Amino acid sequence: MGATRQKPLHGAEGFQCCCALRRQLHETDKWGWSLLLCMGLILCFRSIPLPSGSDPPPQGMQLPDGLVGGGPVDLYGTLEVFDIDTNAWSKLAPMPTPRNHHSITYVDGKLYAIGGRVGSCYSGGWSSNVWMNESYDIATNTWATRAPMPTARSGTGIAALEGKIYVLGGEGWVDDFGGVFRANEVYDPSTNTWSRAARMITPRHGFAVAQVGKTIYAVSGVNNAGGAGTLSVVPVNEIYEP
Repeated sequence: MGATRQKPLHGAEGFQCCCALRRQLHETDKWGWSLLLCMGLILCFRSIPLPSGSDPPPQGMQLPDGLVGGGPVDLYGTLEVFDIDTNAWSKLAPMPTPRNHHSITYVDGKLYAIGGRVGSCYSGGWSSNVWMNESYDIATNTWATRAPMPTARSGTGIAALEGKIYVLGGEGWVDDFGGVFRANEVYDPSTNTWSRAARMITPRHGFAVAQVGKTIYAVSGVNNAGGAGTLSVVPVNEIYEP
């Protein structure tokens, strides 16, 4: 997810975690880190122990071989907002489709939550990618379903440039085949339509994306799908200029 500093800050995710995480804000003007108030809900992954003698979790919610868990994965549509001035969190209208590994960006007063996966936080047959494109209107605290992304993907990069949204790369599984994408699909909120642009040079997921001027930067990432063997991190730094 590419991010610029807005006020206040919104966080819409994903899957819950049992570990105690601390949220920190990087103050670029001070070139240092400051510890601020934690989120009301820690959003990563949580494994819930199953009662003795209970039925196994349904298909799509088991953990991959070799990973030890205790039960199903909780997916959340939680949307929380952090007010920089008051150092306080509050809850807003939840995202209609609870999911994880989606991408979020901001255009003209709205947040757009695109793609991701459901069923589990793990890929490799334990979850399903979704095409979902949902917009959140900050002024009215309401969600709307928009035109779906052409290619269902998760672990994508995202950037907003000149009123359009670019969704890059990602990963996915079809039956026993897992792979990564070079896709560069462009959403125009003004017309609620998608188009395809020049694909990334290196297919990957889990990479950093940022927009600087009229250029989109796609940095690092992994070029094999999660669950398809040892992850192969790549050091590439590629730019896209519409």
